[in-house]
Amino acid sequence: MSGRVHAVVQDGLGWASLDNPAKRNALSTEMMASLGEILARFDADAGVHAIVIRGSGTEAFAAGADITGLATHADDAGAQQDFDDAVGALFSALHEASTPVIAMIHGYCLGAGLAIALGCDIRLGDERSSFAIPAARLGIGYPVDLTQALVATVGPAHASQILFSGNRIDATNAERIGLVNEVYAVDELEAAAVTLGSMIAGNAPLSIREAKLAIRSGGDADRAAMARAAVEACRGSADAAEGPRAFREKRPPRFIGR
Repeated sequence: MSGRVHAVVQDGLGWASLDNPAKRNALSTEMMASLGEILARFDADAGVHAIVIRGSGTEAFAAGADITGLATHADDAGAQQDFDDAVGALFSALHEASTPVIAMIHGYCLGAGLAIALGCDIRLGDERSSFAIPAARLGIGYPVDLTQALVATVGPAHASQILFSGNRIDATNAERIGLVNEVYAVDELEAAAVTLGSMIAGNAPLSIREAKLAIRSGGDADRAAMARAAVEACRGSADAAEGPRAFREKRPPRFIGR
């Protein structure tokens, strides 16, 4: 198999590392399937309060698809369809996860790598990070769901420029248009991801789940109804009593997720 995905849980954070260093962490179909399985495992683990996806090393988050197999079967529409299906399934898994997901982006974040980043709730980049969707340069269509996610993130004008030109966007401009939340020095990015993840992990799990449902509901009536039910669940929870109590007692809250 070309490349692997490593998983580890530490201090309430689930870390998923894309590891294909010879190809700048380019994503194979197998890697995306593995990442989807890891996400599901983390999401079902009550001890994981936030998930961080990163690329191994500091050169790349993921420099697109590992096209070795696709190039070998360039005339095989099935191989391309399998890859597109894997991208779509992984994006859906990210969208459906109840646990907050942070993309920690060193260096290159291109094509399928940017698709993963767009599926995350928060994107942190380093000052050398660069972003592109080169579909128009390769003669392929970028999936509709991912295009809509790009539009929701940066707006139609910036999305048009990214998709029509295929050009790379540097970290400064990525932050300016909202493609990443914040940009850090290369040697400060991991600490920033840990700090943010730990902050999320220290907050009330029910509140976080409700917020994510509400944010992701969009025009989906079912998800909006689930978000409203989650608001009601927060009101009657032990955590809702613990928060004000901890504030009055001038101590950190001890949330239990119910």
